[in-house]
Amino acid sequence: MIEHEKIPKEKKVGFTGRQREFIKQAYREVLGFDGCVFPVWDEDEGEYRYCKSLVKINIHHIKPRGYCIKVLEINPNVPTNGIPICVFHHIIGNQSLPMTREFQEVLHLDSAYAQKNYKGSKRPTTFDRVNDQRRRLSDAGCIYWWDRWDQYLAELAEDVMETYLKFYTWPL
Repeated sequence: MIEHEKIPKEKKVGFTGRQREFIKQAYREVLGFDGCVFPVWDEDEGEYRYCKSLVKINIHHIKPRGYCIKVLEINPNVPTNGIPICVFHHIIGNQSLPMTREFQEVLHLDSAYAQKNYKGSKRPTTFDRVNDQRRRLSDAGCIYWWDRWDQYLAELAEDVMETYLKFYTWPL
């Protein structure tokens, strides 16, 4: 296991391209696919399964970058904090449904709302407002994301990386 390390506050960058590819490869080798691992309910089986979508896969920070840096004061870019999630479960959601938790299975509902209500580049944009709200909440030590799946995703990342890191080195 790679521990979170302290990170200088000025280093506010996400995973590098090599790190994103490393995470995808880890899931491909350990789970047999590198698609979305967001849990979706399977009515036929009566249980959750992986989404498995291969459309626009993002590497999601389980604990968001800004929160790690500002509140936890740790490096967010470690292999056990990244997980492959399709753009729809990460930041888009179902744009034809109301932007509420009752209707949306999206990790960053604020981003989905901003996407749905974006009216062009006139400042402040809906994305500017989302980022301002995230900064205010982080400054107050509050979470701003949907944490329902954090423990599940963190345990999955830990399991995958525990296996994969026995054979491969995390790129810095």
